[in-house]
Amino acid sequence: MTSAAPMKVSSAAVPVRPVVAGARQETPVRALLRLLQIASYKSASGKPVDLTHMSRQVAELILKAPPAEQVSHIASLTHADWPHAELIAALCALPASLCAPLLRHSPVLDQGWLWKIVQAGEEGHALSIGARTDLGPDLLTALIRRDQPALWLALLNNPHILWLNEHMDVLVERARNHLSLRGALVRHPALSAVQAERLLGFVGPVLKTQLLKRIAPSGGQVIPAAPRFAAAKGSWLNRLQHGDLEGCRTAMARQLNQPVAVIDKALRSAAAVALLLRALGVDPAAFSSLFERLQGLNDGQPKATPAQRRLLTPLLQISEDEALKRLKALKVS
Repeated sequence: MTSAAPMKVSSAAVPVRPVVAGARQETPVRALLRLLQIASYKSASGKPVDLTHMSRQVAELILKAPPAEQVSHIASLTHADWPHAELIAALCALPASLCAPLLRHSPVLDQGWLWKIVQAGEEGHALSIGARTDLGPDLLTALIRRDQPALWLALLNNPHILWLNEHMDVLVERARNHLSLRGALVRHPALSAVQAERLLGFVGPVLKTQLLKRIAPSGGQVIPAAPRFAAAKGSWLNRLQHGDLEGCRTAMARQLNQPVAVIDKALRSAAAVALLLRALGVDPAAFSSLFERLQGLNDGQPKATPAQRRLLTPLLQISEDEALKRLKALKVS
């Protein structure tokens, strides 16, 4: 039996498909986005180009595209820093279910653009904006003014917001009629002494018990939150403001280039805490508030009355280097 000769296939009979780099098919919109990105970089490098018209054209094409294609374009633009704000803001006219990533993360939407979207958008748009990490006080005011309890709760659960007393005052008052806010307020690190006392008047027994845990062990006053200093994300002060004692300890150790064990030892002595905060560069005027905040997160330790804390004033006048030297030499029982 002889083997059959291999069958010859004409190359003309087999269609050859071009190889396209990447998984996504090239479309006119993607081509325009790439051109727009190149133009944006050229404009930023010193050759100013007005990209408003082109940005609007690209936005119109995306708005007319099928939802699946819109989702793909939004995903590619969510964290990009090169698009014109006009383009991103136009895409935020889409339903919140589609444009939420842009609302939460886009770096090109400044406070002014976000304010316009809040005024014109649906509840879902405001809810997504409320999850951002860069909300300024004016924008926060605009969000709080919306009659949207779910948004208020989302804001209270956003650890990146630096709260002002007037913002918390509004939400404490609204908690009288909105039960869902009360638990978040009781646990919030920005709650002041006055606001906590107001909450005591209308929360239930369980939340009242939690709120009373913020009573200073010796002074009998509700511990106020630390002053709302401008703290960099991830810094020890930012961690402290948001009630994260473990993260605060780690960040303190990192800033001072010391083992966490040194920080833990310092937190058992009032004098050592004074040295620790001074070594970290804390202004003496802020010492009392920060000391109380540490106490509140550290089960009332170290124990020290306001009068005893005033005796630590000389330690707050030394240099940061001297404070660190004394801290490392201090024996804490």
